[in-house]
Amino acid sequence: MFDSKECEWSDIDLFINGVRVAKVQDIRYKKTQEKELLHAAGNEPGGIQKGNKGYGGSMILLKGAVDVMNLTALAAGGEDLLDVEYTLVCSYRPKGIRALKVDTLVAVEITEYEMGMAQNAKSMPVTLPFIFLRKVSI
Repeated sequence: MFDSKECEWSDIDLFINGVRVAKVQDIRYKKTQEKELLHAAGNEPGGIQKGNKGYGGSMILLKGAVDVMNLTALAAGGEDLLDVEYTLVCSYRPKGIRALKVDTLVAVEITEYEMGMAQNAKSMPVTLPFIFLRKVSI
């Protein structure tokens, strides 16, 4: 049966180390693989060679959530959220005939963050780029 219902932002839940994050504004993650054309005789490629796979992404959290992550890192003996490994779970709620989908990102590490705010801002969104080891989907 065909289902025309698309996933909406309100269908997504993000969990960081088992805790639901309400102050999330954006989540993106991807899997990549190095690929290059294989040239031999002639000037046309004869194949495609594959190399290493990789995983990365980013999320935008509001400052309050980032502050909690920094406090958690301090309690774990780190200096800030760059020193801690996380498990991210992105859950897509079922709707219509669409089934529940859950992506678990394993061994997530934040690579950088920048704090800042402009005049008349009503909140402070913070972009957190990350890398991870693998994605498990159910």
